[in-house]
Amino acid sequence: MTVFAKLVILLKPAPVTDMVGFFTLSFVDISFYKAYAYFGMFGMLTILITTTTIAPILMAIFCPKDLVKDKEKYLYQTSKFETSMAGFLTKVITTKLKIIPIAMVIALVAWSAVQTKIYAPTDKSPMPGLEVGINYARAAFKYDSDANIDLRRLGEVMPGVISVNIPIKGKVAHFPMLPACTYDGLQAKDVKCWDEDEDQAQGAFNNAEVMAAIEKTEDWMRAHANIGFTGSYIQFLKIVNMLMMTPPGEEPNLKYFHVPNAEFIANNMDVYGDPEDKTWIPDANEVVTGFNGLLEANTNQGDLDAFVAKGWNEGVIMGFVNTMDPVKTHQTVKDIQQFFKDHENEKGFNLVNWGYKSGDVVHLPETGKVVQIENSNTDSVSVGGFLGATEATHDVAEVEYIKSPLITALAIFVIAALIFGSPLIAAILTSTLLITLFGQYGLGAYFTSVENWSGNLHFATLVSLSIAMGLGVDYGIYMISRLREEMQATGGQWVESLRNTLETTGAAVFASIIVLIASFIPLLMTQLANTWALGVFISEALIIDVVLALTIIPLLVYIFKPKYVFVNKK
Repeated sequence: MTVFAKLVILLKPAPVTDMVGFFTLSFVDISFYKAYAYFGMFGMLTILITTTTIAPILMAIFCPKDLVKDKEKYLYQTSKFETSMAGFLTKVITTKLKIIPIAMVIALVAWSAVQTKIYAPTDKSPMPGLEVGINYARAAFKYDSDANIDLRRLGEVMPGVISVNIPIKGKVAHFPMLPACTYDGLQAKDVKCWDEDEDQAQGAFNNAEVMAAIEKTEDWMRAHANIGFTGSYIQFLKIVNMLMMTPPGEEPNLKYFHVPNAEFIANNMDVYGDPEDKTWIPDANEVVTGFNGLLEANTNQGDLDAFVAKGWNEGVIMGFVNTMDPVKTHQTVKDIQQFFKDHENEKGFNLVNWGYKSGDVVHLPETGKVVQIENSNTDSVSVGGFLGATEATHDVAEVEYIKSPLITALAIFVIAALIFGSPLIAAILTSTLLITLFGQYGLGAYFTSVENWSGNLHFATLVSLSIAMGLGVDYGIYMISRLREEMQATGGQWVESLRNTLETTGAAVFASIIVLIASFIPLLMTQLANTWALGVFISEALIIDVVLALTIIPLLVYIFKPKYVFVNKK
C-alpha cells in the first residue's frame, strides 16, 4: 500500500498542472483553441483517474502470489544504460562539468534573443523578429507539397488570392436619409421629410465629391504593389460618363473615364457646358444623380446591389490582394488604414464613414440582426473580406503569443506552489518553462527570417507553446518529487539521492522523451504544414525539456535548497 500511495503522490501533480494549462488556453479568442483546451482537460482528467485508481487496482489484482515470500525475485535491477547515464549526469551536476548544461541554456537564450530581436523592441512588437501573421496556403501545406505547388501556379495564372472589402456609408449629419413626404395628412407636421420634387436626391452615392473620393481610393488601391484588381460602383459611373460625354461620332475617349465632380466638369466645359450660355455650369451632384438614374433604369434588378445599396447611401469597394505573405498582407492593411487617416479631412472623404471602427453598430438587413463591433479603443478603419479575417487572426496572435503562455505559466506557478507547499519549487519549475518558451519563440523567429510560413508562430501553431509547457512541467515535477523521496530515504545524502533519482525517474524521463520524439517523426513526413509545425515545435521543446529536467532542475534544487526537498538545509 505504501508503494501505491507514493505512486499517487508522484503522479497527481502533473495532470493537475496540465489541466490548469489547458484551462487557461480555453480563454483565448480562437475557436479551435477552445477545442484543444476541452479535449486536453478531458484527457488529463482521464490520465489522473487511470493512474491514481485503475492502474493501482490492476497492479494489486495481478500481483504475483509469491511476492511476499520471494521479494528478491521481483526486485528491479537497473540496466547498464541507466547506471551509466545516472553516473555521467551526476558527475556533470556535482563537478565543474556543470558548465556544459549551463552553457547550453545560455546559448539557447542568446540564439533566441538574436532571432526574435528582443533586444530591439518596437512600439508594434516586443519581438520584431517574430512574425505572427499567417499565410493560409503555407499553414495548410508544406512548400514542396503538391497542393502548395498547384496553389502557387494558380496565383501566377490568376493573381489575387485574398479578397478585401471596404464598406462605405454616408454620415448621418450629411445624409440623414429622411422618410419620403406623403402629403396625406398622416405625417406629423414636426417630422422632417424628403420631397423628391423639391429636394436633392438623398444618399452619399448621389454626391459627386463622395464619388470622387471613392474614385481616388480605388485608383490608389490599384497602384498599390500588393493589390491587384478592384471593383466598385464607380466603374459603372465612369463608363456612363465616358459614353455620354464623348462627342457624337467619335470613339469613346478614356479622357472622360472619370467621375464628373465639380473640378472635372470645370476643366472640361467643352463637353459639359452649354454653347448658347457660356456662363452656365452644370451642378455636379445633378449630373451624378442623372447618371445613377440612367443606370438604374437600364440594368436588371440586383445588378448593382453588389456595389451599392438601394437607398444610394451605402456601398463597397471590393479588391483582391495578390499575396499571402503575412508580412505583406499586414503591411497592406496598415497602408489602407494610413491612406484613410491621411485623407480623412479631405472633401468627399469627410462626408462618409469608411469601413467599420471599434464600437460601431452594424445593421444586417438580410437577417434583421444588429451587431456591434468589439470596442478595441482604436479609430483605425477595419477592412472586410479575407484580408480582414487574416488581419484579425494576426491581431489575436499578436496579443496571445505572449499573454496566453504567461497566463499558463502563472497558473502553473500558483498550482505548483499550492500542491508542493513551496513557492520556491514553483519558481524553479516556472523558470524552466520560460526557458523552453523563449526557445520556441526563437524557433518561430528563425522560420520568419527564412520566410518559411509553415513554421512561423501564427495562430495555428501557437497552441504548441502550451503543450510544450505542459510536458516540461511534468518532467520537472517527476524529478523534484523523486529527489524528495530519495533525500528522505538516504538521510539527506545529496549525491546518492541524485544518482538514485537519475537511475530511476531520470531514465524514465529520458525514455519518455525519446519515445515522444519518435512519435512525432511521422508528423514531419506529412505534406500537411500544421502537423509538421506541431512536430517541429514539440520536438524542439522536448529536447530542451530533457536537458532542463535532468541537469538544470537538480542544479537549481541544490543551489536554492527548497525545504520541500531539503528538510534541514546544510
